[in-house]
Amino acid sequence: MELVNRTPVPAACAIGDGWDEEHQAGVVTAKATFTYEPGGALALDTQSPLPLFDDDEPTRFGVIPRDDLPREGDDFEVIFLGCAHAQRVRAVDAMEVALSVGPATRRLAVFGDRRWTDAGPSAPQPFRAMPLTWQNAFGGACVALIDREAPVIVTEARNPAGKGFDPWPQALALAEFLRCPPGYPSLDASLELPNVESPGALIRRREDAPAPASWATLPLSSVAHALRMIDLPRTQSEGRPVLTEQRFHRAVSEWVIARPEEGAEVVLSGLDPSGEVRFPLPTLRVLADFDVGGARTTVALAPQTMVLLGEKRTVTVTYRAHVHLRRVDELEKSVRLRVERA
Repeated sequence: MELVNRTPVPAACAIGDGWDEEHQAGVVTAKATFTYEPGGALALDTQSPLPLFDDDEPTRFGVIPRDDLPREGDDFEVIFLGCAHAQRVRAVDAMEVALSVGPATRRLAVFGDRRWTDAGPSAPQPFRAMPLTWQNAFGGACVALIDREAPVIVTEARNPAGKGFDPWPQALALAEFLRCPPGYPSLDASLELPNVESPGALIRRREDAPAPASWATLPLSSVAHALRMIDLPRTQSEGRPVLTEQRFHRAVSEWVIARPEEGAEVVLSGLDPSGEVRFPLPTLRVLADFDVGGARTTVALAPQTMVLLGEKRTVTVTYRAHVHLRRVDELEKSVRLRVERA
């Protein structure tokens, strides 16, 4: 189907088979890019908006999620890719950051680099900016030798990219199961602690294993994503994979929220070097005008995902609409995208 788009909002329309031979089903996706200023001014980027991505787009702070997954439902996802920033130009050794979208507020505890000592966690090193990435969250992986030239990898399965987990319990259990020779397992365990934690589940002891804390995009390969995409009880009872409505979600579960009201306030605390930043949730109406065999209809795309790129002071909002159309010749149908600013 031809998509006519003369707006500054990149869009795509994918149409496939419907529930019978006389109908087709599809999804229209659009992504608007906005920039914000420390004072709160928000502007639609009409010159260099981010494109729609068919694959996850890597950044220093995590991936920008792909846009081609046909997510449904009324949930609103919030993703933050960026740093915690010390305020008033001074370095700090620890701080708390907060992100609010309408009535929803989430917090993270952020620390400078630390290591385990005999007395517990070392004093954190001062920092000016700390990436809020999965690499800085709790987790990790370690190579363990269970025999001469027999390495295995032990991991914190929830976040192998992170830091802070104790590999010894896994390695010792594996060694006992495999009846390793004397002197094994052998491993060089990292003594680093995570930089980013949940304020309600701070690490106190070496054996602590809290849930990894980050607001970055959840990798599709992660255990957390696998657990929420499959309805395990129904899968077990029906003997076939049963997927959930959350299978295409990319935000961490705490940032899958009810869709905020138009103009709801977004507040970034400790997430910008200038200090606290406030701006309204973008209020852009995205519409798709369909002409199918002479029958015309307009569909409003719903905002589903907001990605905040903190270091670029940029916000993207992805909109989608699922449609069901009467099957006609390709030459007799088209769709035109238009936007209305509130």
